[in-house]
Amino acid sequence: MRMPDHFKRTSWVVMTLAGMLAAPAVLAQSSSPYDVTYAVRGGLGAGPVQMRAGPEAGAAVVATLPKGTKGLVMRWCRPEFNFRKWAYGGRDAHRAQLKGKVCEIDWNGKTGFVDGTDIRPEE
Repeated sequence: MRMPDHFKRTSWVVMTLAGMLAAPAVLAQSSSPYDVTYAVRGGLGAGPVQMRAGPEAGAAVVATLPKGTKGLVMRWCRPEFNFRKWAYGGRDAHRAQLKGKVCEIDWNGKTGFVDGTDIRPEE
């Protein structure tokens, strides 16, 4: 008995979808730098970070973030991130993208600005 053409097409689609679901996928680690939380960078000689009222270096201090503070929520950074490099890059690529940026963050009910080099994605 011959199978009708519409059954052939339907079974091809079902088999293709099943194969796609079963195959291991190459997934982005995080599609956006705004989908992760951040921490104040630590290390030798690293101290607390000043969260400022504005992006300018001389802006008033809103809060002081102790070394190791976690749970910083990124609102935005300027200049903007390269989202492709972020999505497919690792920890070092993420840290490199933070260099030269000024980022607005939320922490402990306050909103302010920090230099991108003072923070890192939480791991």
